[in-house]
Amino acid sequence: MGQVMPVYAEYGGGVRLAVVMSPVMPEWDKGEFFAPLTEKLVAAGFRVRIFDTLSLLEDGPADFARLFDAWSRELEVLGEIELLAGSALGGCLAQTLLYRLGGVRAKKALLISAPSKADDRLNYRLGAMADLAGQRRLEEALMLLNRYVLPEGVQAASPMEDITGDRLNQCRRLEQGFGLLRDIDVTEQIRAYAGRLLHVYGEQSQLVRDVNVACGDHGGHARLEVKGGGMRPLQDDPDGVVRAVREHLEIAL
Repeated sequence: MGQVMPVYAEYGGGVRLAVVMSPVMPEWDKGEFFAPLTEKLVAAGFRVRIFDTLSLLEDGPADFARLFDAWSRELEVLGEIELLAGSALGGCLAQTLLYRLGGVRAKKALLISAPSKADDRLNYRLGAMADLAGQRRLEEALMLLNRYVLPEGVQAASPMEDITGDRLNQCRRLEQGFGLLRDIDVTEQIRAYAGRLLHVYGEQSQLVRDVNVACGDHGGHARLEVKGGGMRPLQDDPDGVVRAVREHLEIAL
């Protein structure tokens, strides 16, 4: 088997670097999930590199420590990172990477629907999606995912589109990706990060809620709970997220 290589999309050509780690998705979307902020960051003079977090997964059972080590090696060669961001699994991984890189190499952090610690409800729902994918019941796993990313009580507006692409690989990505988050606890690592950090999550999220988010006990860390939002606060309230990034992270978007 050949060497596993990171998959990423890069936008802009500024001097300052923003690195973004993606959430679990059946197929890599080339960073579209982060588009509302990508455009703003590029306009502000950033080079934005968005990684497919699952691209460094190895065959066999998913292991968070191995994935962390692999991404640590990748990010350490990039030099100074002005902003390290991540969504869901990518945000959880980013919290451990911040601990490794510290505030000198990774100056600021934006975490979107990123769990610091899983509770029983999050474990159960992640496990349900991972188990369906492991049983190769892809449609059911995706239907559950599409339901859980919406705010509590909101119904999907349209039926799911027909699935295309490599079904076996999509199942593998969902099974391993969601499996990595079960029983996760990176509370100590994120509290030890001394840089400026913003946690963003939805008030009505069905997965990552306020009880799953940890911050350090100092003014450099802050939370933004998006009113009525689900797992996609960038889509639920892009203006509010941009405003919080501008004010708390002091990035002139």
